[in-house]
Amino acid sequence: MIRGVIFDLGDTLILGRSDADSAAIWESMAAGLTAWLQQNTNTLPDPAVFRQRFLHHSAQDKLRRDVTHVEYSTAAILAQVYSELGWPLPAPAQAAAALHACYAPTEEHWEPTPGVHQMLQALQQAGCRLAIVSNAGDSANVQRLVDRHNLRAYFDAVVVSADLGIRKPDARIFTALLNQWQLPPAQVAMVGDTLAADVLGAHNAGLRSVWLRTRAARADNVAHTAGIIPDAAIDTLAELPAVLRNLPEHAQREPKLSVIIPVFNEAATITQLVERVRRVPLHLEVVLVNDASTDGSRALLDQLANAPDTVIIHHALNRGKGTAIASGLAAASGAVAVIQDADLEYDPQDFVRMLAPIREGRAQVVYGARNLESQRPLMRFGNHLLSALTRILYGSQLSDMETCYKMMTRAVYLTLALECRRFDVEAEITAKVLRAGHHIHEVPIRYTARYENKKLSPMDGLPALRALLKYRFFSR
Repeated sequence: MIRGVIFDLGDTLILGRSDADSAAIWESMAAGLTAWLQQNTNTLPDPAVFRQRFLHHSAQDKLRRDVTHVEYSTAAILAQVYSELGWPLPAPAQAAAALHACYAPTEEHWEPTPGVHQMLQALQQAGCRLAIVSNAGDSANVQRLVDRHNLRAYFDAVVVSADLGIRKPDARIFTALLNQWQLPPAQVAMVGDTLAADVLGAHNAGLRSVWLRTRAARADNVAHTAGIIPDAAIDTLAELPAVLRNLPEHAQREPKLSVIIPVFNEAATITQLVERVRRVPLHLEVVLVNDASTDGSRALLDQLANAPDTVIIHHALNRGKGTAIASGLAAASGAVAVIQDADLEYDPQDFVRMLAPIREGRAQVVYGARNLESQRPLMRFGNHLLSALTRILYGSQLSDMETCYKMMTRAVYLTLALECRRFDVEAEITAKVLRAGHHIHEVPIRYTARYENKKLSPMDGLPALRALLKYRFFSR
């Protein structure tokens, strides 16, 4: 039973009317701040330099806070710029007034989310404790917005990251509020519009989570829809009271992982491999693609056809590993996908550690990085050479380009439009991922080289090299 509800503010309880991007908004804010300081203080010898440094530090601190979840308040940025330039700081009252001038234009662009007052009244009547926890660089700005839209009376507290120095998804931002309410985290829900802050923050703190999809198409949300799974999602605030009453006791927060297994003459190992995959403690779908095997693999796969969360695909002709992967991705239904070879060189239990960065919102693409000491010298040299060329050609820090374990959101996989039919698909995937601007997060995995029924040879390095060059210089 939910007894406490915490809300985000912007794009949750109030909606922004402006279509301007964040850079344009910060330009406007910097202009307002600079103009006020110039007109009302004697502390601004060079307004153009001040404005440029303020925008620079604001942009840098935004990048840092999204990684560290440390809040850099606008007041701190203002003081940092003055200190850096060696100018005397404005008096505290002047600084507060200047920040008001900085934020005042943006406050005109917010309006109450439709149905917000009716929803809050319904939750109050149901006996829920209510609070706001907002990521924001200026506490006074948040407090003014709360009062401007007549929200204050509903809430026990309004918590602002600028006052605490930490941001959602850091679980500590909820600590004082939970202590005040004396409620266990499982009886408190967080409602917000941002997966990587509101929903992930709720999960980190042990709270329930409801995602309001007012900004579902925003890039930061699209990037995390596969990995950060809310307990419930709503499109309007009117839905919230009923959703909170009916939240399942144990929600499914794990994204479904589709394991794509190309199969060509793997009768000796495929049954054992599938058993290993199914022992992984994740929400899995197994997609087996038989690439015209002639050794009895087809019959073995047909025996698995009725197993839950299993998809079997048969190619009439041998079309290569790349085509098998493409067929598997087209048939998969998981939010995340990974490739699994059938020769038992890899340990599927490593999926758990590889999925963690995606589930936690830290990555969209994760590679399993092998220790290649068990490989024969020529194969090991080839792998190291191809990885080195990838680093040179694409400016990456990737240590293992040829690894089979390439896990990413299926949405990213489907944007790659794979063309390579055979083993050069590994290079194609990596080239297209890097060319699209994705960072590849690497996780160490277990690996033991095997040579029984091995189809890859040192000569397959040449098509891989050709693919790296093609997608770097000759294909757009």
